[in-house]
Amino acid sequence: MNSKIVKKRLEDLTREYEAYLKMDENKEDLANLTKDQREKLEVKKKNIGLSLKIAVANTYRFLY
Repeated sequence: MNSKIVKKRLEDLTREYEAYLKMDENKEDLANLTKDQREKLEVKKKNIGLSLKIAVANTYRFLY
């Protein structure tokens, strides 16, 4: 894997994770979602969290 690709992936995942966190903080918008939509959002947030951890580990490999 190219270091630029790894860096870009980490940046993209970080932005996406931050977006999910902001959505999670906005209780008014969450209240407008159905239970199914909130559950899907939670699953996506967990998946992005895991992907972010993997991306950090991959990026770390290029540093050392």
